[in-house]
Amino acid sequence: MKKIIILLAFMVNICAFADDETSMRPIIEKCEALTAYVEAELNQEIVRIEMDILANSKQTIRSLSNGYTYQIIAFGDYRFKDINVEVYRKSGSSWVLEGKDNDESEVAIVSVSPSNKQDYKIVIKANQFNKGYSAGHYGLIICHEKK
Repeated sequence: MKKIIILLAFMVNICAFADDETSMRPIIEKCEALTAYVEAELNQEIVRIEMDILANSKQTIRSLSNGYTYQIIAFGDYRFKDINVEVYRKSGSSWVLEGKDNDESEVAIVSVSPSNKQDYKIVIKANQFNKGYSAGHYGLIICHEKK
């Protein structure tokens, strides 16, 4: 997974600035490069991709199946200094923290191996922006090994 971090850091320089700060192009280009890497180099099957704008936090819910180890990868565009991700599994009427990545980076990765098929809540948090920014575009990729 360290290779993903290196790749994303490199991609920040390639697609650092769009013509317009509202453009999705930088995060789409970053997602495209990461998608190619995940599928070709890591031999993973991508089961979900999402991109949106993020100022504080966003959450999404996904049903994950047993028998797979999932990688939940959240990444930010050039405006992010630090993005974090937390993954919770549904337990009755509560959400139980399953894993989190809160290191200081514009990419966050959590691995999850469900024991049975159930819902997972993924929370993406904007922890810190680069100077002059208070929002940016993020991407989320959920993938697992191919069978």
